[in-house]
Amino acid sequence: MVGTTRTGAPPRRTTPGGTPLRTRFQRWLFRYGQAALDSGHLVAPGAFLRSLRAPVEPVDDLRPGVLVVQKDAFPDGADLWIGCYLHDLPQDSTVAEIVLTTVDGGAVVWSGSVELRWFGIEAERETTGRPFGNRFFHAHCEVRDGLEPDRRYRASVEVRDAPHTATCLVRTLPTALAPGRELTVFAASCYDVDTDRADEFASGYARVFGEGPGPDLTWLCGDAVYLDAPWWHYGTLARHTPRTYYLQEYWTTWGGQGRPGLRPLLAAGPTWFLPDDHEFWNNWPHRSVTAHHSWAHIGRTAVNAAKRNAPGASDEGEAARPLDPQRAPTDTSHQNLLPVHPDEWDDWSRGAFDLFGSFQTRTERDRATGRITLGERPDPERPPTATVPPHGAHAPLNRVVQHIRLDPVQVVLLDTRTRRVRKHDEPGWSAFVDEPELDRVLQVAAAAEVFVLVMAQPALKRPAHLHRGLADRLGLVPDRGIEDYGHQYHRLWSELLRGRMGRPTITVGGDIHRSYVGFAETESLLEVVASPMSLVHGLGVFDRVVGLWRSIGGTDDYEPGAPLVAMADLLTPPDGDAPDRSDVARCLASLPDRCPGFSTLRFARPEAEPDVIRLDVTLHPRNAHQADRTRTERFALRLGAEGVPSIERLTRQEAP
Repeated sequence: MVGTTRTGAPPRRTTPGGTPLRTRFQRWLFRYGQAALDSGHLVAPGAFLRSLRAPVEPVDDLRPGVLVVQKDAFPDGADLWIGCYLHDLPQDSTVAEIVLTTVDGGAVVWSGSVELRWFGIEAERETTGRPFGNRFFHAHCEVRDGLEPDRRYRASVEVRDAPHTATCLVRTLPTALAPGRELTVFAASCYDVDTDRADEFASGYARVFGEGPGPDLTWLCGDAVYLDAPWWHYGTLARHTPRTYYLQEYWTTWGGQGRPGLRPLLAAGPTWFLPDDHEFWNNWPHRSVTAHHSWAHIGRTAVNAAKRNAPGASDEGEAARPLDPQRAPTDTSHQNLLPVHPDEWDDWSRGAFDLFGSFQTRTERDRATGRITLGERPDPERPPTATVPPHGAHAPLNRVVQHIRLDPVQVVLLDTRTRRVRKHDEPGWSAFVDEPELDRVLQVAAAAEVFVLVMAQPALKRPAHLHRGLADRLGLVPDRGIEDYGHQYHRLWSELLRGRMGRPTITVGGDIHRSYVGFAETESLLEVVASPMSLVHGLGVFDRVVGLWRSIGGTDDYEPGAPLVAMADLLTPPDGDAPDRSDVARCLASLPDRCPGFSTLRFARPEAEPDVIRLDVTLHPRNAHQADRTRTERFALRLGAEGVPSIERLTRQEAP
């Protein structure tokens, strides 16, 4: 059996029968968490304890089966992810046979096979009791032959060692958004499968897309799974079995448990993913009591935070000392001033990175060598092995900048979460992304006719250094955004707007559990935010309190016409003066509070107007009873209009 190391684990006491007391308690917690997960709510402890009187054989709640999802797309190729969970197959690998046909299932355009590698979770079986032969296998497959640009195909997958099959649509990209062509993009964030027990997302998706093929592209802007919520799942199932719980959340969300989850969307064509905090835990990489779920860990978190915030803790000279990229640093300078290492919290964070690199954005090593993560299995080539200049921190595990070319539209998806440093106000060090990666984004932006920047959080936010209060000074901010990293945030906005020179710019984000369209006309800048698809457990009470406050005289920050941010504030550096300007970015349209939903962006280039791209942005309520709140904003993006406002707002249309 493969062992794992847990920082600060106490010695185990055993019973006369030989089973450690700690292990027996962990098994009880896991079974309780599984019962709560199955029921969808907390289970009464008394009833659960009575159910434990008679010995019960452990049950593997993961259904066997296979899933296939298209990730990246190209004009002449596509990347497919295949994952399968199989019972009674104690092997290191299995093989999936893949066939791509025309959409109607006729002519075969490509066929091949791929070896699916076993993802090891063996050390957790002592707690879960799941059979040794029940295993998860996965791999990515690159299809580079036989595909034509701007076409749809159907992929069929069959597992050689088990009677399981799966299908999905595959779409290639056009070589350009030529006159007479159009593309529809789905964009949204925040999906908690455990609160979508009535499958309302699948119903809302079907209401919008009907029997058609679905969107051409999908951008999932973070929190596609909630690995830290609700707390009774995280504190029982993930406490000692993080990879088991994380796999179960992904498998259920992707549609492997019989419920649709996000499956209708993921099976419709290429999907690009961004991570946000709940792919790890709330406010990652900063401390979170709900994530560290034991008094010992809460205590260590508080002590370590005090050390990191102590005078002299952030020594820049010490932080510049080269590191072994495969080891998590233990000194406060490196922990404060360099991107947080994926192994710093052992299996909790590493397991989350492992499965994000499988189910969501493909790892850099997998792209280069075809070796997907093996979980806790021995892996002599286990990343990270490279470093990032100039500070020598570990290189990213997953791709930080993803570039989609749809000339004249250039799309960049920027990961602003996994490369964050803890110190957010240290000039020259504090960053939400490595500077070389930000350089790449700004270079693409400076050259693009139309530039789309997709991030996991809203972009039009007032910099935190302009309104830092007592809670921030005490380090009690519950959820930090990119606006907290004042120096790099100022660089992003000042250089982005200077490089764009008034050409059409669009930002897309999520995270905040509101959906809206914003517009800064003087900068030809649109913002689209769509969240949540399914609201996480525990925030309903908070939202009701906020709703009550607004009903007795409070204001809605996202009502049409409300200011989002003054452009002078957006461009004010942490150590400088505000520019002399009075223009404001304002909200044009929004969905109401407590209205789950998603957005679509339809780019169309009319043949009669080759120098114009028509953009329809629609905010779709997820639930049928709120469908009349659908909002559509229409714009004309004018090409070649450098130096002057190039986005014209057309008539807004509302659903009947």
